[in-house]
Formats: sequence, C-alpha cells, structure tokens
Amino acid sequence: MENIENKDLLKINEDNKKRIKINKKVLLIIIFALLIFIVLLCRFLIYPILLIKSINNNYDLKQYEKVANYYDKIYIIRKFINNEDEYNIIDYKVKYSKALFLYDSKNFIEAENILNSILTPSKESSTLLNECYYNCALTYIADKDYTNAVKKLELVIGKDDKDSLLDDCYYNIAIELLKNKQFTDSLSMLKKIKNSNYEGLKDTEKKIYYEYGLSSYNSKDYSSAITQFEKIKGYNDADKYYNTSCIIIAEKYIDSNDLNSAIQTYNKVPDDSEYNEINAGDRKNQLLRAYELNKVMGNKKATSTYIETRNVWKYDGRWDSWYIDQTSNEYIDISLKLNNDGSFDISGKAMFYVYDDFSSLAKYVKTKSKIKTFSFKNVYDIPNETWLDSETKFSYSNGTYKIDYYVEDNYSTNFYNIYKTTITY
Repeated sequence: MENIENKDLLKINEDNKKRIKINKKVLLIIIFALLIFIVLLCRFLIYPILLIKSINNNYDLKQYEKVANYYDKIYIIRKFINNEDEYNIIDYKVKYSKALFLYDSKNFIEAENILNSILTPSKESSTLLNECYYNCALTYIADKDYTNAVKKLELVIGKDDKDSLLDDCYYNIAIELLKNKQFTDSLSMLKKIKNSNYEGLKDTEKKIYYEYGLSSYNSKDYSSAITQFEKIKGYNDADKYYNTSCIIIAEKYIDSNDLNSAIQTYNKVPDDSEYNEINAGDRKNQLLRAYELNKVMGNKKATSTYIETRNVWKYDGRWDSWYIDQTSNEYIDISLKLNNDGSFDISGKAMFYVYDDFSSLAKYVKTKSKIKTFSFKNVYDIPNETWLDSETKFSYSNGTYKIDYYVEDNYSTNFYNIYKTTITY
C-alpha cells in the first residue's frame, strides 16, 4: 500500500516539473517577444524621435559638429518621416552641418559633394558651396592640376581674383599642351586668357606658332607650315622655313600645271630666296613667260580644213582631184611643263583627216583619221616650224597652229597619187 502511495507522489512531482518547464518556456518566449517589441519600438519610433530632437536642439545652439555626427543616420529618419517638407528640413540641417565641419577641416571636395546633395538648398548653403568651389580650385592650383582648377573656377561666383586665376590656369594648360605638341589646343587655350597684357602671353603664342610650323615642316605638311610661319614673320628663323615652304608648294603647283597658283605663291617670297638650286627671282620670270605661253595651250578645234586626193598622169602632168574644205571635229591638244632650268617641255597630239586612195567617182573616196603625237624637250618657246615626221609638218604663229600633211604615192609607171591635208587650229 505504501509503495502505491510513493509512486503516486513521484508521478505528481514529475508532472509538476514538466508544468514548471513549460511555464518557464512560455515566460521566456513572452519576455523575448517583449524585448523585441521594445527594441523595435525604440528603433523605429523612440530613437528617430530622439535623433530629430537632438538634431534640432544642437542646430539651434549652432553645435554643428554634433549635428554632423548624425550624417550617417539620416536614413533612419528618412524611414520615420513621411512628410517631405519635414524631412527636407532635417536633411538640410544635417548635411549643411556635415559640410561645414568638412569645410573647416579643409575637406573641400567632400563638403562640396554633400552640399550638392541637399534636397532644398538655401542661400547659406549656396554660399558655402561657392566657397568650396573656390577653395577646391586653389587646392588644385597648388597641386598644379590646372584642368580641374578651371572646372571649379568656372562655377565660382563673386570672387575678385577669379579671372586672374583662370588666366593663370589657361596659360599653364597651354604650356603643357605645347610640351605634348597639341598645338591647336594650346593656341585655343591661350585665346581664353582675358588679360591681353598677361606676362609672357605674346612670346608664348609666337613659340607655339613656331613649334607648330616646324612640326608641320618636318612632316612635309608645307601648307600648314606656311600658315603658321606667316603669323610670326621675323621670329627666330621662321622666315627661312616660310620661304622654303612657299617654294616647295609653288613647285608642286608647277608640276600640276597650275601656273597661276605657282606665281601667287612665289610672289610671297623675296627674289633672293633659294631652295634646291632654284632661285625665286629667276623662277618668277620663268613663270611669267610660262604663264603667257600657257594661254595658247589646251585643246583647240580646227578653224579651217583642206583635204585633197590627186591623181596625176606622169607624161603630160594632167591631173584630177577631189577635196574637202569644211571643218569637222579635228583638234590639237597641247600642254606645257616648266623645267627647273627654266626651259619647257611641250607635248601634244593632233587629230586630222586624210585621203589614202583615189577614185574617178568622188562618192567612193573616203577619208580616214590620223593622230600624230609630238613633244619638244627643253625648249624656250613654241617652235615656229618643225617636221614631226617625213610626211607631217607642225607650224605655230601668234596663237595659231597648223598641220601640213603630204604623201606622194608612185603606184604605177603612168600615174601617181598625191594626198595633201592642211589643218589650221
């Protein structure tokens, strides 16, 4: 009986222990949930309220460094405040304070970035931002980073030394560009300088043009060299390179038979200029003569035509003939080239018609075309008269060309034919 009672007591004790364990777990869960609730409440309600209050109080007391410490906690306030206007006020106070702290610490770039992120800028923040731009520029200038200094200075408002600082930057950038042989960019940078009396400006500009011209000359870009050296005549040995470049370009014009451009280019240089054994004064006289001769060059159409075929009886000289005296499409095409020694090479071709048979009926006699090419080397004028071959004579006088063609065909013991053509162009 006693054993049964002991067993009942043991069971009751075990049940009580289990109940106590369950109650403890439930209590722990409740406590844990309550702690989480309290943490969340503090985190999302009480803490933001405390942050906002601290920010406002310290800002009103101008304790900007303390306000700046809340910069990394703005995101918490962002989640708490739904009203945009309210949030913008807090955002401004924290960011302005942070920027002011950074500015005082000479961290101008970081301060500038924060000020640019303010949602609703004020006159006060804009003034501070302007100071950041200005001091950033001064820092860049001290570091010789003139390109970034210009970017900042262009944003600055109301500083008396802004233009002079910009002029210094433009000048130093131009010098760097010159060292890198970026001549066009270097000149463009100099043109931005407002002070026309800036020290060294004119000499530096001349140096850029000189280096630019010399670079063009060495790379055989003589047209560019002429353009640059022309702007600094009298500087260093620019005139020598200018004259040489003009002669080289003029000779190219001569090679392409553009004598007018060659004359204009040679007229830019003194008569005593020389290059590659060519004297400018002599060349000018040669060009004037070539220019006059060139007026009668080119393609000339026939102005008169006579084409004859004649059959002659040998014993008493009687003859019959057929002829044409109307022009058609005959032409002469002639051109001239000036040589280095002042002589000319004249070349061309003449097209004309001839008979090469005879018939007692004119309608059966047909003409055929001939083309004669010719050239006269190292001459000083167009020849007045010369034989192109044993059958063809070339003549010239006062701008008029003539071709005479004559062939005698002794085809039998009783008869022979004569073929004659005279064309004037």
